[in-house]
Amino acid sequence: MNRVPKIYVIFLLALFSGLLACHPLLPVPEFTSGEADFTNYLAVGNSLTAGFSDAELYLEVQSNSYPALIAAQMKTSFKQPLVKDEYGVLGPHLTLSLSTNCLGDPGLRPVPVTGILDSGNTNNIFQSEGPFNNMGVPGIRAIHLGLPGYGLLNPYFGRFQSSMLSSVLNDAMLIQPTFFTCWLGSNDILTYALNGGNDNNNPFFNISDKAMFESSMNVILSTLTANGAKGVVANIPDISGIPFFNLIPYDGLILDQAGADALTQYYASEGIVFDVGNNPFIIEDLSQSSPGFRPMQAGELLLMSIPQDSLKCGSWGSLRPIPAKYVLNTGEVDLIQQATRDFNDIIANLCDLYNLPLLDMNHYFESVKSGIYFNGINFSSKYISGATFSLDGIHPTQRGYAMIANEFIRVINNRYHASIPWVDVGAYPGVKFP
Repeated sequence: MNRVPKIYVIFLLALFSGLLACHPLLPVPEFTSGEADFTNYLAVGNSLTAGFSDAELYLEVQSNSYPALIAAQMKTSFKQPLVKDEYGVLGPHLTLSLSTNCLGDPGLRPVPVTGILDSGNTNNIFQSEGPFNNMGVPGIRAIHLGLPGYGLLNPYFGRFQSSMLSSVLNDAMLIQPTFFTCWLGSNDILTYALNGGNDNNNPFFNISDKAMFESSMNVILSTLTANGAKGVVANIPDISGIPFFNLIPYDGLILDQAGADALTQYYASEGIVFDVGNNPFIIEDLSQSSPGFRPMQAGELLLMSIPQDSLKCGSWGSLRPIPAKYVLNTGEVDLIQQATRDFNDIIANLCDLYNLPLLDMNHYFESVKSGIYFNGINFSSKYISGATFSLDGIHPTQRGYAMIANEFIRVINNRYHASIPWVDVGAYPGVKFP
């Protein structure tokens, strides 16, 4: 074998060292605000804007809400109504912990966090006084943003409202925004979905009235832009891309030959036949007076809130129909999807009216459902392993919020010719493992 002369080795090492010392070929552009003024950035929205995660609002994730991440990249001050601890506002947030199910099988499962002292005072669990730049309020609908005294109905706003009779919209305008992001409307539909299509006929759980939604969004955007503020408006994602509604498949009843034969015999009078392998769950059907139950159909959705031990050990979905409040049937799914289309059309039309760019979050979450590879990380809508959604199956992880921040930044840069650097998604965690 021929030996490489020593002088060439020294030359190659020197060249390689020089290359490592060079700046990247594509340097990160310096921050510029372009045609926008980020001096007073306001974020209006619901739990997604507040930084809600793992079924509660707690300090770590709230500190890294997507508006806070955007503000940091904008190099502007941003004040949030931060909670004082890592517990939660109305209860403990969820964490992964080793536990045993009803079958005695050990595994990592979401459980309420323990060992953190709860402040126990929902009127005083914030670290500073307003006005605040982050006006994300968990649970709020677009139709309630201008409602005076809303804090009396929702403790997540009551904990930092400026007065007993203030509205979220009025308090939001106290900072005199020069720029805003607005992401509303999910709860105008989601509340209905989370309650199984409102089988209890509670008027507070209905989908918001279409005309009222349009009127409310018009008032909101008119108010936000009244003093010349520019901004970005996001629309409503389809619930089918959220783990809370697709974690448990409609045909998740898995049977061996003995089980299939036994259930076929049990339901012989109804003509329901079971096979080896996957079978549709048996669900309660309130539209049928007799027999009052039936097999699930493809496209119908089971809620993640269903008691898992009842499925595994309580014969739910087999000998006992799953209660309707844990199911979205075909008619309810159609109603939800139609409302999503209608409300998103309203948002798009109002964006045109007020000359505001639209961030299509519906499309973004569809992309997440299919899978996104970004900065060396695989994102998907898979529960826990997908990096996007937290343990509640609805709200993002910190890493998921960083991705959302970048979606807003992308639209801001494109529309207003700004150069806001992207958030380093890898610097934030997904679901944390013990």
